[in-house]
Amino acid sequence: MLDLIFGMVVGMLCGLVPGLHSNTVAALVENEGYFIIAMFAAQILFSFIPAIFFSVPDETTVLSVLPGQRMAANGEGLKALRIVVSSALITLLISALFYRYVLAIYPVVFESISPYIPYIVLSVVVVLIAKSKNPVFYTLLFLAAGVLGKETLKLGLSDPFLPLFSSMFALPILIFYKKGKVVEQRDEAPDPKSVLLPSIMGFLLGIFAVILPGVSSPAQVATFASIGMAEYNYLAVLPSIAVSNGFHSFVSMATVEKARAGAVVYASKSIDIAENIESVLLYFSISMAAAALFLYFLRGALIKLAEVDLKPFAVALAAYLVIISLVINGFASLPVVAAGFALGTLANLTKTEKTSLMGAVIFPTLARMIF
Repeated sequence: MLDLIFGMVVGMLCGLVPGLHSNTVAALVENEGYFIIAMFAAQILFSFIPAIFFSVPDETTVLSVLPGQRMAANGEGLKALRIVVSSALITLLISALFYRYVLAIYPVVFESISPYIPYIVLSVVVVLIAKSKNPVFYTLLFLAAGVLGKETLKLGLSDPFLPLFSSMFALPILIFYKKGKVVEQRDEAPDPKSVLLPSIMGFLLGIFAVILPGVSSPAQVATFASIGMAEYNYLAVLPSIAVSNGFHSFVSMATVEKARAGAVVYASKSIDIAENIESVLLYFSISMAAAALFLYFLRGALIKLAEVDLKPFAVALAAYLVIISLVINGFASLPVVAAGFALGTLANLTKTEKTSLMGAVIFPTLARMIF
């Protein structure tokens, strides 16, 4: 119970603080499996707050900035939060109802499509490039991030993804953080139609994301759902994919021993996921549901956080991410941090979608499968 409570609280804080990911904390407390599970669930949901109101996303919420930011700018920020909460709860309910069926068929589906995974991943990359507003820069950043990811994995670092992702996604945002203006927000309930169908779609796409190695970012998979989709629907599908992806990452670990999230890997070091899958999913679901209720009832107070100038804290957090990477990985991680920061900053300056930087995972995965 204490693991659940403290994990949920820490997860909420990780979600609220720009650039701070649950994986970072999980690396420090890797023997506290149920704490990590609860933290992971709460962080998924609360990470949408800075994405919508601070315009500071992570790799999960990066595509929620545009619709969420526009809604907040039009005084519909509270409505955006309602959409996020509703979508998350609906997806969580569907996942809980059907988890036994997914648990049974997942290994069969995984084995059936395994020979075709390289082609599917390549197709995903082609779609991501085609949909980019800046295809040339997207391709260049994807390849550059891919080379960086491939070389980083060769260094034998204790946690190679900490310097890699914190430098590409978090540091450019934190260092160049600027406080924006927040207009008065109206508290309106969303149309149920704008949430239900996107939640069902997100549930399925979340499972799809777990199956494909290197394409586990909800933001990447959401690209497929964005074609012809209204803004409210698109905002609903993003948290839905994130929740389904997190939930079914544990299913993947329990059935085919493939983890698609860092938190799942850390949790598995102290918990046999396969033997305890029901209790693991129960902890995840309770933490997610509680975080959703907190977000719903505290939405008015949380919006006031957007009025706080986070610049001093952002600089301190940026320094912390560099220092903790040095502590965990040593000085060999410094070139990774420098190169990742350069790529992340270049993506910002060229206004290229940050999903291009997921080439750091996709490229090495494809290289390993093909060659």
